[in-house]
Amino acid sequence: MKMQSQRDVRWPNQTMTFTSVKQGWRVLSGAGRTVICSLFALYVAMIFLNSSKLNSLLMLSNIPVFGLMLLHYLHSRGHPRFEEVSLTEELRLDNGQVCIGNYVFPDTVRKLVIGRQDINGPGFLQLAWNGGEQWLFPVEEIPSVRHFFRQHAPHIQVINE
Repeated sequence: MKMQSQRDVRWPNQTMTFTSVKQGWRVLSGAGRTVICSLFALYVAMIFLNSSKLNSLLMLSNIPVFGLMLLHYLHSRGHPRFEEVSLTEELRLDNGQVCIGNYVFPDTVRKLVIGRQDINGPGFLQLAWNGGEQWLFPVEEIPSVRHFFRQHAPHIQVINE
């Protein structure tokens, strides 16, 4: 008998947090930090050295844009990397219900989407019409995941993305 997994294998929400931004700053090299600080200091210096007050105000209003771009960059560097989880190992039937890891599919699931995140993978399975749950897995497993649903859950329509 196969032991059931107790871990949650869903793809986590990638909302920007203070922790992910702080981690992004930590993983930057010393040269990267120097470049970012130098660019910001140069931009602020250009604002104050600019002779036209209108242009200075326009440039000053772009500081929040620069800050947001920097925050998103740091977040992307500090967010935990995707670890591929074998979906075929986590996919099972339990009392006639489809389960992935510790997640049990609701009875209301009638459609799901299976496809590739991008051209090189990873593959994804998404319950687009039932709360938007999503799982990422190695792209090589897409045919076996489709086969599982055709064989064990024919009532669920599989939409190929």
